[in-house]
Amino acid sequence: QGRQPFSSPSVFVWRGRHHTDFSPRSEIEALGNLCQRVLSMIAKNCSGEIPPHQDFLPHDVELIKKGSAMLAVIRDQLNHQKFNRALEEIWGLIGEANRYVDAMAPWTLRKEDPSRMCTVLYVLVEIIRYIGLVIQPFMPDSGCKILDLLAVDQNKREFKDFEEALIVGTQLPTPEPVFPRFIEDGQA
Repeated sequence: QGRQPFSSPSVFVWRGRHHTDFSPRSEIEALGNLCQRVLSMIAKNCSGEIPPHQDFLPHDVELIKKGSAMLAVIRDQLNHQKFNRALEEIWGLIGEANRYVDAMAPWTLRKEDPSRMCTVLYVLVEIIRYIGLVIQPFMPDSGCKILDLLAVDQNKREFKDFEEALIVGTQLPTPEPVFPRFIEDGQA
């Protein structure tokens, strides 16, 4: 009987630090859930288009700056073949984005402050775009799928395109899971 991919947490040591909290399954789920939550909200509440944004609040600016700064960090890590560090950075931003979603609660803003909801969703799709670009060296198919879901032009998917923001009003395709659930034969 073969092992399932991502069926158990990994235990590894990086520079003397012992990590047992990294589970490929949970990390993949965090990215998939982020994309699904945000893109589904946009489909439902913004006519499936990249939403317009108002002035950014300090929370927004902080997250955008973290995302924007990621490329330089990832390039440095890749140039020094510190792939594990690059992945730590990427998953750190995914965690920050998921915490931002929970803190900003766009589902509540939908009724209380729709323009603020749009701004929050805009910030999140930009962060997802950053993630889609920088994850490509590690997960090319998933990075491509994320960028497809954001309607990013095929010619705008390289690191040199990192600072080219999404265009407000761009129609997005119907959201699909980035990582479809794996179901073993006989469990369906």
